Amino acid sequence: MTNYSNYTIRALESHETIAVRQLVLRPNQPIEACHFVGDEAADTFHFGAVTSAGEVIGVSTVLCCHESRYQQFSSQRQLQLRAMAVLPDFQRQGTGKALLNVCLKEAAKRDCKTLWCNARSSAVDFYLKGGLSIVNEDAFEIEGVGPHHVMFKHLDD
Repeated sequence: MTNYSNYTIRALESHETIAVRQLVLRPNQPIEACHFVGDEAADTFHFGAVTSAGEVIGVSTVLCCHESRYQQFSSQRQLQLRAMAVLPDFQRQGTGKALLNVCLKEAAKRDCKTLWCNARSSAVDFYLKGGLSIVNEDAFEIEGVGPHHVMFKHLDD
């Protein structure tokens, strides 16, 4: 658990991530669209930024990739950062950066060599500032969500 002035970063259960996911990532989709394959896997972990009043204001999920998903990553031990979101009133205040850093530290503890994500085009600059790199400049579309770029960070660098 990591404490900040207005919130604490702590582990969450998957069901605690759903409300923020829907509000930020899938606002016009049914709640079912906010449940992802792998959310309940034993090696998946979720973190949240939680206020002293118990409000979850930011979330992130990291899933284990049991096989090398991208050939350009030399690592066989990859983790995927997924469904990272911060409520609009708390964006641009360091909450996302704090969540990303906790995810990177936890991934390194779990002997992860590469953390990757499908970053929305609008979030690419955030991830670049967080130390991730773009795999290629070509965006791809996630239906109903928008354009994304594959981004990654080698954790043994």
